[in-house]
Amino acid sequence: GPSNMFIDSDAMRAKVHENIAGKEYNVTDLYHETGVIQAIAKSSKFGSLTLVVITLNACWMGLDAECNNSNDEGRYIPNCPAQVSDVAFWITGENMFCMLFTLELLIRFFAFASKCSALRDGWFKFDSVLVALFIVETWILPVALSGNVDSLDNLAPLRMLRLLRLTRMVRLLRSVPELVTLVKGMAVASHAVLYTLLLLVMILYIFSIIFKCQLESAEDPRLRTYFSSVFRAMWTLFLAGVLLDNTATIGELLMVQNMGLATMFLFFILVSSLMVYNMLIGVLCTVVAAVAATEKEKALVTYVKSKLMTVLDQLDEDKNGTISREEFDQLVDIPEAITALGELGVDIPNLMSLADFLFEEDASDEPSIASTMVKPRPSDLDDPGRSFSGSPAGLMSPDKTEGEGKTMTFSDFLEMVIRLRPENQPAVADIVELRKLLLKGHKKANARLELIDTRPTDLTRMTQIVRTQIDDALDLSHRFTRNAV
Repeated sequence: GPSNMFIDSDAMRAKVHENIAGKEYNVTDLYHETGVIQAIAKSSKFGSLTLVVITLNACWMGLDAECNNSNDEGRYIPNCPAQVSDVAFWITGENMFCMLFTLELLIRFFAFASKCSALRDGWFKFDSVLVALFIVETWILPVALSGNVDSLDNLAPLRMLRLLRLTRMVRLLRSVPELVTLVKGMAVASHAVLYTLLLLVMILYIFSIIFKCQLESAEDPRLRTYFSSVFRAMWTLFLAGVLLDNTATIGELLMVQNMGLATMFLFFILVSSLMVYNMLIGVLCTVVAAVAATEKEKALVTYVKSKLMTVLDQLDEDKNGTISREEFDQLVDIPEAITALGELGVDIPNLMSLADFLFEEDASDEPSIASTMVKPRPSDLDDPGRSFSGSPAGLMSPDKTEGEGKTMTFSDFLEMVIRLRPENQPAVADIVELRKLLLKGHKKANARLELIDTRPTDLTRMTQIVRTQIDDALDLSHRFTRNAV
């Protein structure tokens, strides 16, 4: 379909529900189930300690950039805990962080049940590359250069690679959901931001041509400098008109030069800064709000799924990945399941009232009500002397047991439960389900009316058969009595 620059919150929420019964990826599922190393790797304290080390290493790199510059050798640097000449201090710090990161990576590596599984985890591969560069810089190169640490300063590309260690701070985002929401909002809004900036560039280009042509022969040399070319005019308008930097100076110069140009400059500020620029801010706010709502629902769905999936797996005795009506009746009696459904906002009484509909067979799969009646065979009616083979008391007794109802997969059940939250707005799918429910009820009502219409005829036939059998029994009794006498 056509592209849309604005965020589609419904589509984002729909993605949350995709493969809802699927198991969430967790690297700890690839670890050993027993052992000391896997216990350490799965420990929350180990993860927190790793984040602390990453933060301290980022601070260390800042200190190193500030106080360990080879260009400042021999000069005292104020407010620094160590000077460039304190070589032992800097070497000790680098080796300590290198050992910590190497130990952390080795613990995670030996925790994997299959070592090849380590290649499936993106974070492990990312950290492996950074630790490898760290080891090369800290241990291998000094040995290769015969301990001449000063030679490392001449390897400018290597010093640039050291900055890659700062990318490990991205792992800190995982522990701060608010930062994750902001970053995801920025990524989702990139489409809208791109089009907004394109509109802003077009406006800048149009006005820069106008000001360039009008100010080529300006009396003030500063105006001729600010608008000496189209690109320079765009830069001046961007700083003064969009970012509102030095706006008063440009405006006063234009007012002295020409009131018409000053008025056009004010119009440019209204269009670019107060309209387009603020519209961009509004788009970003809308996107971040939508992403925040999606992340909140994702967290809630993940929590409820983790709770319900555990219970459903326990109830699923045949391990077919489905839930039946009987299993559903047991589910609502489990306190953990009720708590999870309540936290999701599901109306439990309403869910129970819809259980018959949720687990009811489709109309095409159900036997008709009239077909479940026990009817006398034609031979019984043609030969009244023959005993009736049906059940005299069971005019409505079915020939076969009533269907137990359909089963639902865990995915369909969880999706149905989420859709039954009271705060959800009705969708087209809900109207379709309502139409199917009404149609099914209409067909059942017609079947029952048909049954009522056919019942008197069947009762008459049954009565005739019973009377005939009674008369035959009395006649046999009289004959037996006369023969006995």
